[in-house]
Amino acid sequence: MKNTLRVFALFTGGVVCGSAQLQQPLVANVPFPFIAGEKRLPPGEYRINPGPTPGSVTIRSEEGKLQYFLLTQTSESARGATDSVLVFHRYGDQYFLSALRLKGERIGAGFLTTNAEKRVAHSSGDPAAVALALNKPRGR
Repeated sequence: MKNTLRVFALFTGGVVCGSAQLQQPLVANVPFPFIAGEKRLPPGEYRINPGPTPGSVTIRSEEGKLQYFLLTQTSESARGATDSVLVFHRYGDQYFLSALRLKGERIGAGFLTTNAEKRVAHSSGDPAAVALALNKPRGR
């Protein structure tokens, strides 16, 4: 039986993008360990799916061993995203999931700055933003 862990985390940006929502799964190949909510995830390929409720997403490892449910709130930028991306805040070698942006949308999903990230930011200063492309899943 697959070990499924669920994290309920409230964030500062939303997957509700303008009048659109994340309506289809997207895949990101994350080459580094990262923190989503309060959980550390290993490097790997992750599928981002619409969540069970508006303003939520599910992040699942492609091998299906890990699954996390994340709540979101709407965030807005001045221009529409040029590509669909996952954005991480990087402090040295630590990465924190920060946002989900969908191509062409001004409104996206930002994730709450966790206590762990606040502690790292306090000692490290401002983060570097790292964006990773989101792609459509390969056919199975």
